[in-house]
Amino acid sequence: MAVSLRVTPRQAVYLAAAQSFARELRVLPRADGDRRRGLAGTTVGSDLP
Repeated sequence: MAVSLRVTPRQAVYLAAAQSFARELRVLPRADGDRRRGLAGTTVGSDLP
């Protein structure tokens, strides 16, 4: 699975730091029309480019 994220530069720094310390990152898939924010998500492997 590949994903693209729209984040601010500051958020990108946090994501890069989190990835360097974690074995996996989790991405929250959104239903159509859902604009809420949450913490749970789908596991994405580290084999992405």
